[in-house]
Amino acid sequence: MERSSQNERSKFDVKTKFVLVILGSVFTILFTHPFKLLILFFAILCLLVIMDIKAFAVLFRFRRLLSIFLTLVVLQNLFSPSGKTLIAIAGHPVISEGGLLKAFSGVLRVVNMLLLGVMIAVESPERITAALEELGVPHKLAMMVSVALLFLSVFRNEAMDMVTALKLRGIDIDSESLKRRLMLYFRLAFPLTISALRKAQTMAAIIEVRGFGSELRQSKFSPFNNMKFWDVALISVFTIWGIAVWMGL
Repeated sequence: MERSSQNERSKFDVKTKFVLVILGSVFTILFTHPFKLLILFFAILCLLVIMDIKAFAVLFRFRRLLSIFLTLVVLQNLFSPSGKTLIAIAGHPVISEGGLLKAFSGVLRVVNMLLLGVMIAVESPERITAALEELGVPHKLAMMVSVALLFLSVFRNEAMDMVTALKLRGIDIDSESLKRRLMLYFRLAFPLTISALRKAQTMAAIIEVRGFGSELRQSKFSPFNNMKFWDVALISVFTIWGIAVWMGL
């Protein structure tokens, strides 16, 4: 219901969102300074507000998995020795100024990519498939992208079921210490992945039985709107702004 209601309120074509996601991803890679990444973060927030997309409400559903992922990103970059030493143990630098900035940049990159992903994830599979095909993407690849986005909700539901099963056994993850919580999440990662792979195999078998990928000519009716003036204007403004920030103008 939430996804369909957001589609009804959407003023922009799905192809516009795909182009903005590609541009935003490119800028996320090109921007190396944390300040530029922070500016890009606020620019993406502005895009989400213009499109009336409640991205943080969507990401809040995956808060458990995201907390683990962001923690790993911070730990991977925080202890990189670079620049002025901020914290040292027995004369050995542990946390430096460069490592802190690198960790901050890593978190911003991940958050920016997640927000861009939500921009597409709120759309229905039919609109996503039609938009990709109109952009010249082959039908098989467009279907793969749509199915992959659907599996995000399946993955979340599987994770919530496993957490509920632990609570029924008397293990409350929220009340555990951070170390214990991370250990429990890592132990759930393997069965969660196996369950998702089994569901993917089942779906692949069902799609194959229905004749997906046959050489028969396909025809379809696409009731979706084409790109309008505001779509082109938003893409142009975001592109010019991103290039100007990247070049330091």
